[in-house]
This record gives sequence, C-alpha cells and structure tokens, in this order.
Amino acid sequence: MKIFPKLFLASSMSFLVVIGLMLFVIQWRFEQDLTRYINNIETNQLEVFASELEEYYAEVQTWDFLESNPRIAELILRQSRSFDQNIIIVPRAMRERRRFRFSFDEPNDTRAMGRLILLNQEKEVIIGAKELPENLIQIPINFEEEVVGTLALLPSNKLFESIDLQFADAQRQALYLSGFAALLIAAIISLILTQNISGPIRKLARATRSLISGEFKTRVNITNKDELGKLSRDFNILAKTLDKEAESADKWLADISHELRTPLAILKSELEAIEDGIREFDEETLNSLTHEVKRINTLVNDLYELSLSDLGAMKYQMVETDIKNQYRVFH
Repeated sequence: MKIFPKLFLASSMSFLVVIGLMLFVIQWRFEQDLTRYINNIETNQLEVFASELEEYYAEVQTWDFLESNPRIAELILRQSRSFDQNIIIVPRAMRERRRFRFSFDEPNDTRAMGRLILLNQEKEVIIGAKELPENLIQIPINFEEEVVGTLALLPSNKLFESIDLQFADAQRQALYLSGFAALLIAAIISLILTQNISGPIRKLARATRSLISGEFKTRVNITNKDELGKLSRDFNILAKTLDKEAESADKWLADISHELRTPLAILKSELEAIEDGIREFDEETLNSLTHEVKRINTLVNDLYELSLSDLGAMKYQMVETDIKNQYRVFH
C-alpha cells in the first residue's frame, strides 16, 4: 500500500475514534444530566403536591378517608393540576403515563406504575407501592407544626415519559448529525494533511529517480517550512553539488585529453620523421622521444593519484620536516 492511503486511513481512523468517544461521552453525560434535571423538577413539583395534601389534611385531619378511597388522592392532585399552566396534562383518551400518579394496583407494565407514595405519620404506606426503596424522594406533610405524613416519589434512573423521550431523541439526532458533520470535516482535513505530507514525498521520489538516471539538473520546488522542506533544500544542494562535480569531471577530462594530445603529437611527428628519413635516429632524437614519454608517464601517474584521491584509497606517508629549510628552498 502506498503512503497516501496509509496516512489518510491513519488520520481518518484517529479522527473517527476521537469523535466516536466524544459522542459517547456527550450522549452519556446528556442522559445523566437530563435525568438529574427531571428529578429536580419533580422534586419541586412534589413540594407543591405535598402542600395540596396539607390543605386536605387540614380540613379532615385524618387519612382514613383516603385510605378507604385511595383514588380520591388522584382526583385531588388532578383537580389542582388542571389550573396550573406549568404542568402538561395528557388527555385520558391517549392513555399515556402521567409523571405524577399513585399506584392502586399491580399493572403488567411496571413502567406505568404510579411513582407517588403517601405515608402516614408512622411511615406506613397509605397509597402507592408497598415496597419502598432507600432512595425515595420524600417531602413531609405538616399540620400545626407536626409531621402528619410524607409524600414520596420513586426516583427514576432512566427516561420513560413520552415527552422526555421525544426530547432525548431530538437531542440524540442532533448529536448524531453533528458527529456526522464533524466526521466529514475531519475526512476533508485528513485529506488535506495527507496531501500536504505525501505530495512533497512523491516529488522527492521522482526527483531522486531522475538524479539516479544522471539528470543532475533536477530540482524540487517544495515551500514547506517543516522537515520535508528542509529535506528538499538539502536535496537541491546535493543535486547542485553533483551537477558541479559532473561539469568539473567533464572539464577535467577535456584538459587531460588536451595535455595528452601534445606529447603524443610530438612523438608521432618524431617517429614519422625518422620513418621517412627526414630526421636521423641519433642521441638528440632519442632524448626528445624520452622526454615526451616521461611527460606522458608523469601525466598518467598524476591521473592515477587523482583517481586514488577521489576513491579515498591514497596512502600518505607522514614525515617530520623543518619549515625553515623548506622556506629557504623556495626563496
């Protein structure tokens, strides 16, 4: 797999994990806060209901009538709620669960059970569920500065009222849409970042192949300010150095060819003159030929030493010398 899809998949998966984790935490936190908020609202409303039952108790000063006719308590609260604009009244025909109601029987759907419980002064259940959990929300009912009863509410750890569920669903849909939009934006950002990283790498790869093929005029134009930009500038310096070395090598070969051509031309002319009888093969001619041969040998030895120097194979012999003597020799 090439580097572009690798980088894109890696960055996209990173964004996906982060966004998914954020959505999970936000969703979990939202449900917790919404449940806590609803419980607070219910606690405040429970205080209102407790005051209504205090008024009822002040008139009859007993719970016997409610104990024998428990549904009257529901009528008392319902009559009061019908005039309160802050309480949502659900039509009976819709048969939806009401947030505040007493439980008079054992329905099959435990979620529809009434959550209100009325206790007497001895904490005995008058109306409502018989099994009391420890985390009841309790509001005392007072008469003449004495606690005559308690109105309790079973707390809810999850949402089951239709209006609450609708609100939670709407928020969940908005959260999912936001997450999808964030994921789309993250994919675009990943694409841009991946292109910004893999693009210069592809340029450097193409330029390197050109450099290998001997095109030392190759240059890369990468304006990044990061490590890739520094690498591209180093690459251009390397290409420029190789280009100069290639030009120097070409010039050096031209100069060497010229230097070798002169003694070879002299040798050729001397030998042709001897061959044609124009010049005799005497000591002077021999010395001239020997001089040119030595000159060629010197050039060849110099070339050999230069090649060893380029290869790093030249051997050096270090000896001590007197700088003063060397100075006198050259001056």
